[in-house]
Amino acid sequence: MSETNSDNWIELKKDGTFEIYLTVFGIQLGDHGRYQVEGNAITLKFPDGSLLRASLSNGSLVFSENSILGFYGLTVWRKK
Repeated sequence: MSETNSDNWIELKKDGTFEIYLTVFGIQLGDHGRYQVEGNAITLKFPDGSLLRASLSNGSLVFSENSILGFYGLTVWRKK
């Protein structure tokens, strides 16, 4: 879940798929796709082909500040 807001979470499933839920300006949004892990990097691929990349650091997912999640201050996600 997001370090700054527990209403935002990502579930990485063992079958290589993910679900993501965000609350933005009071509106809950959800999406899904497939993910791939290579070393300390993880790539989330959405059905429309768009990608979101993060690094794995100390058990957390860390997204770049200039990513769409970083834009909303959602850079660090910790395991629940």
